[in-house]
Amino acid sequence: MAYHCGKDVAPRVTVTSGSLVTVATHDARSGKLKRPEDVIPTAPDFGAPGHPKTNPVTGPIAVEGAEPGDALAVTILDITLDAEGFIIARPEWGVVKNSVPHQVAKMLPVDGNAVIFDNALRIPLRPNIGTIGTAPAGEGVSSIYCGAHGGNMDSNAVCVGTTVHLPVNVDLGLLFIGDVHAVMSDLKPSVRAARSVRR
Repeated sequence: MAYHCGKDVAPRVTVTSGSLVTVATHDARSGKLKRPEDVIPTAPDFGAPGHPKTNPVTGPIAVEGAEPGDALAVTILDITLDAEGFIIARPEWGVVKNSVPHQVAKMLPVDGNAVIFDNALRIPLRPNIGTIGTAPAGEGVSSIYCGAHGGNMDSNAVCVGTTVHLPVNVDLGLLFIGDVHAVMSDLKPSVRAARSVRR
């Protein structure tokens, strides 16, 4: 688990081009938010030195023979979700700004093909990978940001059946994946999606 996409992170595995790889990821709170009351104690310190300890990525996955100037074509074949995820609202973020006095979390069970918000609302699953990127040539980039390397794109288009093309900036490519969502709107009104650990 890493909190940035960078060439300084040692590869977790090395594969050949065309390999099938299963990636296990953590949720945005690194698996520590298990109950709504955990939201404050697990909140990242954005003022701390280094990369914020949020939105972890798994990897990197090194690809034999990949060199700068190449591209990695990553096809998403499946996304498997855990039985429960969460959503967070913060007073300073999103279009729901100031609608809550402090950070609040809601645990969301995944049941069949839907996330259960409450007894009246089932939200159909639309799993996607929020963060997928390669190591940049220069300094590493926090996994909360996107850039020319990919990163935290939070796009519903990065889903099962999609092939994502990413630049190779360093030898072996160094692919990072994380921040998978069970469902996310096209606009995140609370700057959060229903997050779940997944493969």
